Amino acid sequence: MYERALEQAAHDLARRRHRAVHAGVLGFAAAWASLAAVWFSIPLAAALGAGALLEALLAAAALDARRQLIARLALQPAAYALPEVAAYGARAAQPPQRARLAAWLAELVAEAGTPFSLCLGDRVALVAHELEALARELVSPARSVEPASAVACRRLLTHLAESPLYNPGVPVGELHAALHRIRAGIG
Repeated sequence: MYERALEQAAHDLARRRHRAVHAGVLGFAAAWASLAAVWFSIPLAAALGAGALLEALLAAAALDARRQLIARLALQPAAYALPEVAAYGARAAQPPQRARLAAWLAELVAEAGTPFSLCLGDRVALVAHELEALARELVSPARSVEPASAVACRRLLTHLAESPLYNPGVPVGELHAALHRIRAGIG
């Protein structure tokens, strides 16, 4: 990630935070105005209440977009110069989160091929030993895990549309590449 791209990412994060705060403040003000307007006009109070609800939805959407941007940036080691990305990555690499990922990987291998499994059983079977080894490495206190690797592992398990473990449209080569990138950050 180049310095210009990093500056742009920082600007995007600040802009999205500003949008969320702005929408939250407007929603709060509209909610209070709605409560005050009840004494004067029910239709006005309803309109202000609808505005407050809309602003709350806009604030939630802005916060979600910001969280998603941080999660995408956390896949790139150079983005850890941004405090928000560094904090996100640090949380993802903590032992409790690593244990959760390891349990999820073990569960994925154990349940692959069962009728209610969402994953592609043939792909999981193809890399089952790698997934089990990754799970062991994640919980090992002797191993250090780079935040970007923990984030990539989480993304592999949670983003069904782009994960080669769940989406048959994603080539199987992407699965091998993703596992290689994840394991490269575990030392």
